[in-house]
Amino acid sequence: MVELEKLKLFFNKIVSANTFNFSASINQLFTYLDKECETNVAYKYYEENRNRWNQFLSLIEGNSFLNTSKVPEEYEDAKCFAYHIYRLAGEQKDNGGQITFRIFTNTDYLKNIKDFNITYQQYLLDSLMDIYNDLNDKVAKELKAERYSLEN
Repeated sequence: MVELEKLKLFFNKIVSANTFNFSASINQLFTYLDKECETNVAYKYYEENRNRWNQFLSLIEGNSFLNTSKVPEEYEDAKCFAYHIYRLAGEQKDNGGQITFRIFTNTDYLKNIKDFNITYQQYLLDSLMDIYNDLNDKVAKELKAERYSLEN
């Protein structure tokens, strides 16, 4: 079962990460989710929607000098995109070098990580809360059904 305190811990590690621990901090979160969320509908939704964001990512790469939004216009899409690019940053295992540079193009990699987190961290947090709430809603419904069957 997903624990809120662990999600907070992982999230805080990610948003305070630097060029030495960005990937590890992200991978700790997603390794935890992979183990704890086998039946979580929200988790499956975010995982299954990852591929659809590759085209949007290619549109915003390197466009720091253009007025190109680096966030999808729809809130639900922004959550999915943030989930995808954080997971991608962890998978690349280069402490954000590729993904953050491709989006923000600053030669100071720490600044890229900070800009990345400023831009996407709230959307990531909201996707994590969707995952947390999905699992806990199921548990609450099961407990309610179990209590109802015991009473009748």
